[in-house]
Amino acid sequence: MLLAIHILFRPLDPNEKIKRDDCLSLGKLQEEGFLSETPTILGWQINTRLLTISLLEKKFSIWDKELLDIIRTKKISFKELEKLIGRLNHTATACPIMRYFLNWIRNMLTSWQVSKYTKAVKRYLSRSVLEDLKLWQRIFLPKVRQGMSLNLISYRRPTVISWSEACPTGMGGFDSKGSAWQYKLSPEDSMACAR
Repeated sequence: MLLAIHILFRPLDPNEKIKRDDCLSLGKLQEEGFLSETPTILGWQINTRLLTISLLEKKFSIWDKELLDIIRTKKISFKELEKLIGRLNHTATACPIMRYFLNWIRNMLTSWQVSKYTKAVKRYLSRSVLEDLKLWQRIFLPKVRQGMSLNLISYRRPTVISWSEACPTGMGGFDSKGSAWQYKLSPEDSMACAR
């Protein structure tokens, strides 16, 4: 990589009238640009050998401590709630299905925005919000810190899509390649299903 960058740019001449820096910033290369199996990209640790994505240890420890404090006090301010939702949403980048467990937390923020409650006062968390926060603190955050498969965030088009349906007389379906199937139930099977 370094050789390629060096070849693409004209070498520096000490007698040039306009002084310029070398195209290779060695200071930056020591932090980010060197060859590595585990680069840090946009705040995520990507392991290219294991094909995993994980939360940085520093982020995890700060976020986990703040989440634990919120669970213990059972109260939160409007600004803290906004920040918490942003952090949990960022965490769910590693496994988008985790965002389902942000519904109650987001509902609390939405109700706070439309209500006449002042945003400067801390409010108590509902039981459902607390349960979701405990789930995030005990299971989701530690799992994302350990590393999640990159396959969870890579989108792929399915090769075959199938639709199926059932009714009292039988079952059937078809797929995106044009194949279809049908299974008719006997009268005895239909009676057994009805019970």
